[in-house]
Amino acid sequence: MKIKTKRPPYFLYLILVFLLKVFAFLKGQRFEKKLKIKGPALCLSNHTTWFDFAYTMNAIYPRMTRFIAAEKMFLSPKMGPFLKLAHSIPKKLYATDHRAVLEVFKELKRNGIVSLFPEGQIATLGRSLEIGFSIAKLIKKSEVNVYLIKHQNASFRDPPWGKHSFPGKFTTKIELLFSKAALETLSEIEIYQTLRKAMFFDPYAFNKTKKWPYRVKSIEGLTNVIYECPSCQSKRLMTIKDQLFCHDCHAVYRYDQHGYLGGLSLVEHYQRQYQRIKDQYLKDPSFKLESDVLVEGYVGNKVLPVGEGHLIANQDGYHFQGTYQDQPLKITFPFLTSPSLPSDLGRNIQIYHEDNLYQFVFKYPYEPMPFVLFGELMANETLPLEKRHGTLVMDDIS
Repeated sequence: MKIKTKRPPYFLYLILVFLLKVFAFLKGQRFEKKLKIKGPALCLSNHTTWFDFAYTMNAIYPRMTRFIAAEKMFLSPKMGPFLKLAHSIPKKLYATDHRAVLEVFKELKRNGIVSLFPEGQIATLGRSLEIGFSIAKLIKKSEVNVYLIKHQNASFRDPPWGKHSFPGKFTTKIELLFSKAALETLSEIEIYQTLRKAMFFDPYAFNKTKKWPYRVKSIEGLTNVIYECPSCQSKRLMTIKDQLFCHDCHAVYRYDQHGYLGGLSLVEHYQRQYQRIKDQYLKDPSFKLESDVLVEGYVGNKVLPVGEGHLIANQDGYHFQGTYQDQPLKITFPFLTSPSLPSDLGRNIQIYHEDNLYQFVFKYPYEPMPFVLFGELMANETLPLEKRHGTLVMDDIS
């Protein structure tokens, strides 16, 4: 699939970013530390909300920047027009994309600024995801200044799992991470280790001292991530305003102004679900998840239904058997090629394999997240750190 974008006139770009500056200010973005960025440069940002493109463009203004974004996003009715207008660079997720890399170096040779999100996807709970080692190789070869643009607490303001914004403050910090001169003496391993530590962000640890409050509205959508009752493990959960309610044991958990659910962070609830799946797997290595699914994939420049069948996840990978584009298909996706599963929460998981998108759509909203958790478990158990691209950072980085 080929996606073409066109460089916008500079005056049109300035108008766009000015409007985004107003939008970001009204959203609550403030700058803790700001630097004037000049090209050629790479800008790296953490990715915790759907609005991070706007917040990063605001940080770089008035200079133009081109984003590297997943090619699927260019097909989104909401994000696609924006990415094309910003002359962004489409890239295949979790796969070598020589065309995207070539475009990055072309832009740097023009003294341009290229922005990217090394985590590869939105960190659903705001806490950093692991980054792939390939970003260290890109940085080393770029031979340009590299800046870190860190958005702090934006996920409390606009949780990616939610359908509502929770008004409150968040800050953006800009710093020079690597100078061109420093890159000459650093190895790829040293670059990766420095980047991983510098990019790490945990909103709960950050807000322990800041104590910034957020005006909570409905927490609709939270059950797509926290799908299991903390008390009885039932999946029959529902949200009522700022509360999570269990149909089976009638437990009630309130989401407070600092992002805690029943006194625990969402990260703690997430890790509890992760540990439960891990315990089941360690007790019985033949443990598996399975579900009937619909399959969506690329059809021209759209993502449309292309098949259906049965999906199984076990210690050997993800296994699908069914139909794909009117043909019978039986295929296995090893964990090495898909160390994490991008997901449209409550709807699907996505696997990118040999230039194809396999988007598995589930019947029930709670079904995708256990597959995501099991994928993270297998990555953490079987893959070296630098291969766990997109999985939750399980250790503390200080």
